[in-house]
Amino acid sequence: MSLTHADLAAALADYDRAAEARALESADPEKYRRLHAQLHALDVADPDHRHLDAFGMDLLPAFTDWKLLRGRHRPTLQTLILENDEPHVLAVTRRVLADLRACPTTPLPHTVVVAAIDALAKALRGVGPATAALILSFFSTDIPLMSDELLHAAKHKMPYRYSLKEYRELLAYVDSVIDVADPEADTTPLSRRDVERAIWTKAVLDRHDAHMAMGAPGVSKAKDKDKAKTKKPSKRAAAAAAAEDSDGDHEPAAKRTRTRRLTTTTAASETKPAPARSRAKKAKAAPEE
Repeated sequence: MSLTHADLAAALADYDRAAEARALESADPEKYRRLHAQLHALDVADPDHRHLDAFGMDLLPAFTDWKLLRGRHRPTLQTLILENDEPHVLAVTRRVLADLRACPTTPLPHTVVVAAIDALAKALRGVGPATAALILSFFSTDIPLMSDELLHAAKHKMPYRYSLKEYRELLAYVDSVIDVADPEADTTPLSRRDVERAIWTKAVLDRHDAHMAMGAPGVSKAKDKDKAKTKKPSKRAAAAAAAEDSDGDHEPAAKRTRTRRLTTTTAASETKPAPARSRAKKAKAAPEE
């Protein structure tokens, strides 16, 4: 089913609502909200980013943190990102952004977009095509983010590889959506980034609304982790914990049981003396403890 200009514009108007729904699904909702506001303020303050000819380690970790909270978790990615040094990041981003601005064609040709993404991915540790596209999407409306939702809409088969080949195909798909959705001259043109954000918004809200309809409101992964931590212990664990609490120490239960049995046996032996010959044999045979 083709998306009309009205469909995409309506979805785009709900982008912030979708961002909040996605925050509730993330591992850290508050951090997601903070990063979302920080990065999207770039669009509001300066849509063409003329004041920002480069960026360094002040923004690079924020981009990747936002990506990890929004998509698949990769625990080693941020470690790799932090291995980049400030002068190198500034030099690379200055060169890539300058190349984008030097292109006179609007929208940017696919070859220019792919070359910029490839240059960023090859020069920075921890940055692949998907992360590079995410970063550059904040600096040009002609560069869509490579989201799972967009890959799904373009009918890419899983598992997604987030490769340059897939990205080229996404660019062609997004342009085809724009060609169908923008046939009238009197409508406000949609950028490639607009299309990606509209498709992402629609997918996220459809999922969120379906959960709400089933009586399962969006719950963050952070809350799920808290619930897992407070899971009711088993009867054996509860009994062991109760025993430790009542004793006021942390001696293992098995050791306490053995000690009590030895104490009981000792007490019994004290009340009923054994014959002298038997006591002598036991003293000789008893192992050292």
